Order: sequence, then structure tokens, then C-alpha cells
Amino acid sequence: MALEILLEGRVFDGPEAKDKGLVTRVVADDAVEREALAAARRIAEGAPLSHRYHKQLIRRCLDPGPLTAEDYTQGFAVCASEDYGEGIRAFLEKRKPVFKGR
Repeated sequence: MALEILLEGRVFDGPEAKDKGLVTRVVADDAVEREALAAARRIAEGAPLSHRYHKQLIRRCLDPGPLTAEDYTQGFAVCASEDYGEGIRAFLEKRKPVFKGR
């Protein structure tokens, strides 16, 4: 895919870019700002500690070296946070969680 993009140097339209996995969604021109703000809102309402861990995990997965004990420990550290407990409680109580980043 990368070689095709580099060698051909052509511009893809939205649907083709989505088919190739280059973008996650395609929206009409007049809906771009609304969808971008909605996506930002969904991210902002999520659990910040989990977001931080997921970004670290993705970066770590790009490293071809073997996982370390610390890599495994970090994966479980989020489960000991206040936010994790809040997420579980909110789910059981069928309400939106209120995350504090702790």
C-alpha cells in the first residue's frame, strides 16, 4: 500500500482512502466540522488514564523488541485507578462516568 501511494503519487477520494484504511470515516463536506467536534467530545469524555495507556501501548507495539515486565505492569496499573472504579460503577448503575484522571 505504502509503495503504491509513493510510486503513483495520486490523490485518493474519501471512499477509496477509507477502503485502503487511510481514514476511519468519510463524511459530507458540510458535516466535517460537526463530526470533528463530536469525535473530540467523545474522546474528551473518555477516561484520560486509559487514553494515556492506550497511546503508550500503541507506541510500544511499534517496537519490535519483546515486552518487558514493566510493559505488563503498566497494563494493569490503570485497573487500580479511581477512574477505573468509576467506570465500573457507572456501567453497573447505567450512567455516564465522571472521570478525574486519578
